Amino acid sequence: MKLKILLLTLLLSTSLIGASYANFQDGLDVYDRGDYKAAVNEWKSLVKNGNAIAQYNLGLVYENTTGVLQSSC
Repeated sequence: MKLKILLLTLLLSTSLIGASYANFQDGLDVYDRGDYKAAVNEWKSLVKNGNAIAQYNLGLVYENTTGVLQSSC
């Protein structure tokens, strides 16, 4: 699963700029360290702004039930 997220990030990262990229990368960094709730918190603000990569990754976290319940975030 981490490979999926990393691959998608690398393929689409050219469309991310400025602060939104930093927030996404921060989420990816904490996700890789196993802090899924922090990753969700980073990506949720991007999701509200229509960031498709953050939407995808947030969906993966929820789908794979990595310790974060959809209703708890």
